Amino acid sequence: HIHDIGPHCEEVMPILFHYLREATLRKKGSALRASETFFDRYLFVLKSADAKEDTFGPVRDHFHTEAPAYLDLMIRESEEGYYFGDVNLRVYRLRETLQGLSGGHDGIMDRLNRFLAGQYALYLRTSTGASEEEISRLRELLGGIDGTGELFDLLAQVSRGAMDKTAALPAEGGEDGIISSMDFSFAVRAWERICLLSRKLIEERAITDRQAILELLGFLMTKAREGGDRDLQLFMSRTVASVCGILDRIGRADLLVDVVDMVMPPLLREIEEGGNYSPAFASIYNIGRAVIGSGRVTVIDHFVDILVMSKFRFPLFSGIASDWSVIVNSSHLENIRTWLRLIEINPPVMKRLAAALIVNLKMGGVFLKDTDVFQRDISSLLNSDYGDVFYLITSLAAVFPAFYHDIGATGNIRAFTEKIDTNHQMDDLIHFLRKQVHVESSSRTVLLIQRVMDFWMTGDRKPLAGMVPSEVYDSLEKVYRLINLDTERPASVIVDRARGRFPDLAGCHFWDLLSAVDKKEFMNFVMDTDFDGVDAEEKADAAACLAEYFDARFPAEMTKMLHYIRGMFDIDISKKQIWKFLYEISDDDFRDIFTSVRFLDVSRVNVEKFITFLHVYRMIYDKYNFSEVRDIEKLETYARENLFDPPAGLFARLRGLDIFEALDALLETQDRLKWDVLLSGKVYEPVDTIEFKRHIAFGIPSMYGSYKEKKFDTLKVFFHCNLIRERLFESLVETSKSFPYEQVDYDEIKRVLGLFFRTFEVDGLANHELRSVISLLESPNLKTSQLRDVVNTLLSTHGEIADRFNETYKYVCTIIIQNLGADRIRENYLPHVSPWNIEVIVDRFLRDQIMQSSLLQLFDNLLIRLRERLSHEIDVKGDRPCLNLCDARRVKGELFYPIGKYPGPHGRGELFVPLWFAGGKAQGLIIAANLEGMNVPRGFVISSDLYKRLGDEDVQNPRFQRKIIYLLRKYIDELTENRFANPRDPMLLSVRSGAVFSMPGVMDTITNVGITQEIIDHLAAFDPWFAYDCYRRLIHDFAISYYGMDRRHFEGLMARAKEDAGVDLKEKLTGRQMEALTKKYRYALNRAGFSIYKDPYEQLFFAIMAVFQSWNSPVARDFRRFFSISDDWGTAVVVQRMVFGNRSPLSI
Repeated sequence: HIHDIGPHCEEVMPILFHYLREATLRKKGSALRASETFFDRYLFVLKSADAKEDTFGPVRDHFHTEAPAYLDLMIRESEEGYYFGDVNLRVYRLRETLQGLSGGHDGIMDRLNRFLAGQYALYLRTSTGASEEEISRLRELLGGIDGTGELFDLLAQVSRGAMDKTAALPAEGGEDGIISSMDFSFAVRAWERICLLSRKLIEERAITDRQAILELLGFLMTKAREGGDRDLQLFMSRTVASVCGILDRIGRADLLVDVVDMVMPPLLREIEEGGNYSPAFASIYNIGRAVIGSGRVTVIDHFVDILVMSKFRFPLFSGIASDWSVIVNSSHLENIRTWLRLIEINPPVMKRLAAALIVNLKMGGVFLKDTDVFQRDISSLLNSDYGDVFYLITSLAAVFPAFYHDIGATGNIRAFTEKIDTNHQMDDLIHFLRKQVHVESSSRTVLLIQRVMDFWMTGDRKPLAGMVPSEVYDSLEKVYRLINLDTERPASVIVDRARGRFPDLAGCHFWDLLSAVDKKEFMNFVMDTDFDGVDAEEKADAAACLAEYFDARFPAEMTKMLHYIRGMFDIDISKKQIWKFLYEISDDDFRDIFTSVRFLDVSRVNVEKFITFLHVYRMIYDKYNFSEVRDIEKLETYARENLFDPPAGLFARLRGLDIFEALDALLETQDRLKWDVLLSGKVYEPVDTIEFKRHIAFGIPSMYGSYKEKKFDTLKVFFHCNLIRERLFESLVETSKSFPYEQVDYDEIKRVLGLFFRTFEVDGLANHELRSVISLLESPNLKTSQLRDVVNTLLSTHGEIADRFNETYKYVCTIIIQNLGADRIRENYLPHVSPWNIEVIVDRFLRDQIMQSSLLQLFDNLLIRLRERLSHEIDVKGDRPCLNLCDARRVKGELFYPIGKYPGPHGRGELFVPLWFAGGKAQGLIIAANLEGMNVPRGFVISSDLYKRLGDEDVQNPRFQRKIIYLLRKYIDELTENRFANPRDPMLLSVRSGAVFSMPGVMDTITNVGITQEIIDHLAAFDPWFAYDCYRRLIHDFAISYYGMDRRHFEGLMARAKEDAGVDLKEKLTGRQMEALTKKYRYALNRAGFSIYKDPYEQLFFAIMAVFQSWNSPVARDFRRFFSISDDWGTAVVVQRMVFGNRSPLSI
């Protein structure tokens, strides 16, 4: 408003100059902003006044008058070592402007010269410089290399000696000449050029020596931590980081680990010692970005290990500053942001760092102020490619108490805090609380409010130590007395006597009377009246307290109300139940408490004031936390605020009596939120209306406004849906019909398990095995024993998910606990005994982390209960079909399923084939074959449905054999491209089992099916050992699997062959020796009355039959009995092209 100041400059300008001087005296960022403002406006009015704008004449004169004193202040600060940075350029322009003006400005010019000379000397002394020793060492390493001449010329310019010499020149005279040649950016330009040249020399391979490269980069990193120019420090660290990428491109990746080991320790040491942490964190990020970009897993893991083992910067609260800001470790936020930005680069690769960040913040605490606007950081995280680690990244986001839109105190929060703070006295507890909410608000404000209520309840001010300013803390004893003034006899006598003086208020409570009566009239009454039993000193003291109430109108009787509320609960040392009760209780219920309790005489005015205070508590709590209280109403509010578009009927279904319908609607909503928004590739433009302000009383920053961004808003809704979902699942499990002595509702069990699975899918916890096992619930005519198999496998799979979940944290937990020390770990993770038992602390953390997804534990409990109930049903009622009852003749599946690429688009988590027909092995192979970049040998699966239709007599029935071989030819010829049984270009097959559940080492496998003498001869022409080893394996597999011969007989033949040849491994036998051994295998088979079928298709038929028959072998039956697996599943058979592991020592 400088255009409007002219007529009022006599009154306005002195005030403005006063605040500019006050801000400059702080020597912080405010000094730069204030001085920049002063000289910017000074130059503006000089230019405007010179352009004959008469309104600026008086303003210009005021600047001329004020400038000498202001420059004297800046000269003093300059002499004390304060550098004004870019303000110097404005001062320099002012000097040039004044030189061109007529008039007596000698006093100002003299001060400008002195200031600039001092600042330039300070600039030279504090700029990044190279010592003579450092330059000499670089000459030893790089001297004689083409292209280094310019590098050493630049180093000479920024040598410490050269700059110190220049800095001393103003003292020798010739000040005008020196000032006219000042260059406040020459050092920056020189160092930037040094960085670019160094990178070029390495990239063009002019410098190739390992030691030279490492020492040059180390030199640049050392310089990147010196000086005070943050932009230069960032440039230098980015240069070193870019060289990391260059090293990978030019084939010197072997240096990456050395570079990381060289630069990371000093950077971390700088941070841990409280040094110049901003450029250090910037350097770590830039190096990390280059390392992650290299894609070299060993280097990335090494880099992450260094970070995980470093000492994280925790908040370390140490009190309240004189400006009422929270004193906290300033590097805490920078540490969080640096790690977060590294995680964003590649979340799946950086998942260990994400887990470490979660552990650090949960164990050591997190502190974010509204003014940090951390919502922007969360939006950035959500725009990374985190789909593969969805649960981990959303768990990380949930740690941050930043899921709110309004920054600072706006709307209802501002209105209600204004209501509770009526006196605005600087030493008042309530006033301090209001200012915290308005200016320094953070999740810590919730704790502050609880501590205030704790103080009101007990009168003990110790919990507020370090949380309120000293002047407020010192007044707390008086505060406690005032809010309980009605319990003091002199005050009670005075108010009781006043009821006679003010008959209209005779029936009023102590505080209600004081609230209703006129202050002047009441105080005159007190001064003019003598009170029985109250002496003059007591009267004067009581009168002073009463007068203070009239001035402040502070809330009172909180002690009485809180004492009563505390009595409603049993022992509650932590007071969690009390805070929960005060958060949840409605206004009307709170009023009813103190109107229905006759012996508790509480004034209406203080009940209403406490209700107003509780409104503030609830709003602040809801701002920084998610709560299940009034959860559906809050979700409706989110919908009204357009944070998400709810499906039609969502809220009606959530409020309905059908829990299945409610959960189905909720999971449908969350699935849409996840895939349509959170994991979409779209980047949404934020609606950011945040304005920066400066609190004029303290000079501390504050912000007002709001932040909205689609992904951030969606995750907030997603988290809130989790709360509703958890409540619904708990109700569902409580009412499920799976308890003994109740009729089992198998369809309900199927629906419950399906809902749990959908939840784990939505949360990103489901894996392929869980998806596959759940699909068995669709198996036709599923028997009770088979359903029990599903439940048992779900228990095992669920346990593996929990183990995987734990493994993510376990390693980093141990390291972080050692770094933290028990004295800084949050109390809820410390056991009451043996606090330094790391394993106990880790276990408590892991349990707490699993409880963040309480459905994991709920699902585990449900499965255990179901297993017991199903076993009971089998024992009592026998094993019978219980799900998907149908005519088995009408639900026959395909007999053959191809293993290979399936055409058309595929949905998320596509299983391609029914597990109950194809088996687990085949389903896994088909899924792998349809993944990008996976090379799976082609083949097909013969369904377990064929096994179930197969009778013992069918195997030996020639007609059945011909029919099956006819069908096989169709698939085999296509699969092998007519190479099966082709002696000129042979392809052999493997025949393996395909049970629904893995039975390792139990079912039979036959390899090298299709080999004939002609094929042996063809292969032997290239490699006799390989050819006869393939035939030997076929004989061995058939003899044991189909004919049931004793394995030990063939093991003896192998042992004797190696002994005769004098070798320890069969791979060392010669081709002739392997041929002789193979013939002994065939002779042993023939002597037992068996032979290998010469027709390749007959080999294949009987190999398939052998695998089918192995399902009912004694060892298979014993295995299933031991692990309680149903016999009714049967087995599929997997036929695939052979991939030879015996072709050469390099075969895999």
